[in-house]
Formats: sequence, C-alpha cells, structure tokens
Amino acid sequence: MKFLNSSLFRAICTLIVGVLLIMYPNEAKQGLIIAIGLLFILPGLATVIVYYITKNEEAKKIAEGVEQTPHPARPMFPLAGWGSLLLGIGIIIMKDTFITFLPIILSTILVLLAIASFITLVRTSKYWHVGIGNFVMPVVVFVVGALIIFDVFGSAVPLPTIQIILGLAFIFYGLVEIYYFIRIMRGQYIYKKQLASQQKAQEEQAQIEETLKDVQAELDAEIVETEEVPTEEKKDIFD
Repeated sequence: MKFLNSSLFRAICTLIVGVLLIMYPNEAKQGLIIAIGLLFILPGLATVIVYYITKNEEAKKIAEGVEQTPHPARPMFPLAGWGSLLLGIGIIIMKDTFITFLPIILSTILVLLAIASFITLVRTSKYWHVGIGNFVMPVVVFVVGALIIFDVFGSAVPLPTIQIILGLAFIFYGLVEIYYFIRIMRGQYIYKKQLASQQKAQEEQAQIEETLKDVQAELDAEIVETEEVPTEEKKDIFD
C-alpha cells in the first residue's frame, strides 16, 4: 500500500498511460480503456486511504502531545487521489462512451495532476529550497490540459494527434515526477542524516557536561574534606 501511495508509482502509471496513448492513437479498444481506468484507480485509492489513515494518526499524536515530523511530500488534500479514483471508475463504467470524451477526461486528469504537483512543490519549499525551474512542468501540463479542455485547437488538429499530444504530456509529467521523487527522497535522507548528526553531537555534549559535573563534584568533595581535617596547634619552642 505504501508503494501504491507513493508519487513514484503514480509517475510510473502516468508514463504507462502516455505510452499507450502514443502507441495506439487510432485505436481505443475496451482492453486499453480498462487498463487506463485501473491505472487511475489503484494509485487514487491508495492515496485516499493512506491520507485519511495518516491524518487520523497525526490527530492522535497531536492530542497526546507527541512532536510531529514534517512531511513536505504529502498534499494538504488528496485532490489528485480522489480525481484519479473517480475518473478511473468512470472510465471503466462508461468504457463504451469513453472514446468520445477521451481527450476531455485525460485533459482533466492532467490539470488535476498539475495542481497537485504545484501544491506539493509549494509545501516542499517550506523545508527546502525549490528553484523556479521546478514549476515549469506543472505549468506546461496545466496549459496543455486547459487548451484541450476548452477546445482551443478545434477541428484543426485531428483526434489521433490530440491523443499523441496528451501522451507526450503524460510522459513529461511522469518523468519529471520521478525526478521530483528522487530529489525529495535525497532531501529527506540529508535531513535525517543531519538530524541524526545533531542528536549525536547533543548526546556527546551532554555526556561531556555530565562528566565535568562529576569531576567538579569530586573536587568540591575533596576540598570540603580538607577543610574539615583538624590541624594540630603549634607549640611555642620557648615553652
């Protein structure tokens, strides 16, 4: 379930959808439609389930006063998850009529994926530096999806070409999402490594301070004992 919920799995599914659209621009067999629907349902369902499970666990930890660890990769709301799940179910149920609405539905999921990616980048920027170039992908994908949804191309571009454009957009999204996944995992690894190093340094400092306190306590005890030892009264040599 954890892998199904990961952005890596969603990126792989997106790549597969893009490849299928490019390989079969003139075909829309029911098997292909069902496969595309399942590729949307699996990650969408996993995202929604894991999101609400994690949300409940965090609510319990907050109630118990447990310190929370930041999760920059998790979205504020599983927008893409719900969209992917519902669209996948709709694709399978209406597979006979899906062919007619194929560009609109795929463009809609592109727009949802772009919005979710943009939100993830914004949240990630709160913990790590995110360059402006990282926002190119969601902007491009959003623009492509919006252009097809509003039928900007009209009848000037045939349907197979539209499907190829959508396929390229899905592949572009998937490849960049894999890049994001690698960067985020690397950032989390560095963060955890730095945190472990800081904790180790704090523990060593605490041990040094404790040792110094013990040594100081022993010295203080020796001084007290020395002060308490009675000194013999000196005798006058002329007595």
